[in-house]
Amino acid sequence: MGQNQSAPGGPGGADKKKDGQDKKKKWEPPAPPPRVGKKQKKRDAASSLGAKLPTVTPSARCRLRLLKLERVKDYLLMEHEFVQNQERLKPQDERNEEDRSKVDDLRGSPLSVGSLEEIIDENHAIVSSAVGPEYYVSILSFVDKSQLEPGCSVLLHNKVCPKLVRELFRVADEMAPSIVFIDEIDAIGTKRYDSHSGGEREIQRTMLELLNQMDGFDAMSEVKVIMATNRIETLDPALIRPGRIDRKIEFPLPDAKTKRRIFGIHTSDMCPPPQADFRKAKEKVLYKKKEGVPEGLYM
Repeated sequence: MGQNQSAPGGPGGADKKKDGQDKKKKWEPPAPPPRVGKKQKKRDAASSLGAKLPTVTPSARCRLRLLKLERVKDYLLMEHEFVQNQERLKPQDERNEEDRSKVDDLRGSPLSVGSLEEIIDENHAIVSSAVGPEYYVSILSFVDKSQLEPGCSVLLHNKVCPKLVRELFRVADEMAPSIVFIDEIDAIGTKRYDSHSGGEREIQRTMLELLNQMDGFDAMSEVKVIMATNRIETLDPALIRPGRIDRKIEFPLPDAKTKRRIFGIHTSDMCPPPQADFRKAKEKVLYKKKEGVPEGLYM
């Protein structure tokens, strides 16, 4: 009597069918299409249309590209004409004021010196001559004032000063038109006497080099030499003769009107009270300084 074999439709087969049914994916309804606005539809349509357009060839010589550049040129010409019309319709006084302000910016601010006025600033000057136009030039200096401490002195080394004079005129000739301004020329331009020391001989060599350099410039040169001194009677006649120094301008002691103007220049930045009387202040100062007052010192 043997054991009964399990039929294929027994309990084991039923379990396998249930597992297969569970593994099957359940049916789900499809998702609704997203709602698209009119602008998005137009944008999508334009992008799809642009993708369908063919490429324009050639890229170097293209008629469409030429027409585009011509249209840009027309716009630029129209803008230029509009700007010109606006400038033409601007009042004459306003245009003159703009031109004057530009010239003032280039020429600098006026420097008042008593009864004289020159357009100049700290670094530039106006150079004019009788035979040529005016030039706006820069002022060069071999001495940096910020590097010199108070009380410094300049030593006269052997053959150094004549070399500096040659270098000065060489730079002035290269930077022409230019001005060579020598203040206190009586320090090296005094009358020549028999020298008894090395310093005096160095001064004479410096003046001789200065005379040689000044002989190399004629009246038509674009390098102008200006000298200043308070003791013109001590200068060597060879230095101030015609041909080297052609014009001599004297600045005499100021009169009462010029003194008043100088006083106004120095007090223009001050804010005195309305009741301030400068005449009474002057009389008070003169009353305290009656003895030993040089003539013409006060107004």
